[in-house]
Amino acid sequence: MTPNFDWCWQKATGTTDQAEAMRQLDEVLLVSRLVEEGKIDLKQSNTKTVNQIAKQVIKELDKRTIQKVIYKDYKRKLNDIAEVYKNLNIKHLDRLKLKEYFNKPFSNTQLIISRKSFSLIFEYAEENKLIEKIPTFPSVEIKSRKDKENYNDQVIYALYDRFEYLSKNSKNEIGRENFKLLSIFIMLLYRTGMRYGELRNLKTKNIYEENDNYYFKIEKSKVEKAKRIILIDTYTVNIVKSNLDKRKEYFFQRLDGILPQFTQVFKGERDRNIKEYKKINLEEFTLYKIRDMFIKRKIREGKDIYFIATYTGTSIEMIQKHYAANFINRDYQNIHDIDQDMNDFADQILHNTFNNIVE
Repeated sequence: MTPNFDWCWQKATGTTDQAEAMRQLDEVLLVSRLVEEGKIDLKQSNTKTVNQIAKQVIKELDKRTIQKVIYKDYKRKLNDIAEVYKNLNIKHLDRLKLKEYFNKPFSNTQLIISRKSFSLIFEYAEENKLIEKIPTFPSVEIKSRKDKENYNDQVIYALYDRFEYLSKNSKNEIGRENFKLLSIFIMLLYRTGMRYGELRNLKTKNIYEENDNYYFKIEKSKVEKAKRIILIDTYTVNIVKSNLDKRKEYFFQRLDGILPQFTQVFKGERDRNIKEYKKINLEEFTLYKIRDMFIKRKIREGKDIYFIATYTGTSIEMIQKHYAANFINRDYQNIHDIDQDMNDFADQILHNTFNNIVE
């Protein structure tokens, strides 16, 4: 029986147009010939870009049961790496390409986070057979340690006023609320010397009154031994009372339940108005530096180092090592003139110590 060729090509190509069917069949024959000659490979591609892998690693970090604080730093760095290399094939991210990334001085902390982030990318690629060998890291120049920048305490009030203004004049509701919370956040960092994460994660249940004094109970900190209870001064108490909403789990929650990333809110506003910040030498200012300002201020006032260290949840050795220059101009005339909040806190520490000895 003679085959019906019209029916065959219609069936194969899904078209009743003989010319179109012949064109499609010609393409199939051409591809088949090129595959046989080894000029093209139709096997599924086993390549991925650095961007794709970085995003996948971030997803895997998010899935981990125990979420370490350092993961946030890794994820920020992974996003940075993804932006730098974008569509670069992971196979081409070799030592030479890494040199381009590490061609400037890094602090020890920056270097550790950067190398670990790249290692996570390479480990994923190796496990999924996307690369055969993990490249070695190039040598990196370490930034020389400099004395911490000195900022006049008046900048805190300037920033507070600026974000108070923005909280009333920003275009959208969330923006206004973010700036309002940021203004309070800055002032409380300045008045307490708490770490960024400690204050941001402060729960409303951990703000309490006892014997006419107000305290913050710090349950979550990047340093295990820094979990503590601190006394807050009258000025800080008034700010807290004015903005305390016990319906919220966290003191700095927005009305929609979101806990803002104040570093991003601050950086975004600063970067949009960088010329204004440069005028007052705050183009490199970060919220993390406010804690340094508190410690320096207390050292200059002649406050006892032990109480400063205990209050801020750090060690005497750390203060002596990183704030040595501030002891030069220390006002020893005020050594016994401890302000009321620090004095009460000192009494509390000594009282607890005495009780422990008696028990």
